[in-house]
Amino acid sequence: MNERTIWIVRIIGIAVILILLFLLMSLHSRLVRLNQEQQRPRAGSGAALIPGCGATGGEWPHA
Repeated sequence: MNERTIWIVRIIGIAVILILLFLLMSLHSRLVRLNQEQQRPRAGSGAALIPGCGATGGEWPHA
């Protein structure tokens, strides 16, 4: 291979790496956003079943 072909292959390789990095970052931000939406306590979630948890607003039952 001559020198020009080597430079073309290098530029294409760098471009492919940058595109993959961009796709990975966008996928990561989308997963983080989905994870934050799932962690919000909703009505009927498991956190509401635990006495003393902040989701119910109650305290431990008194004897």
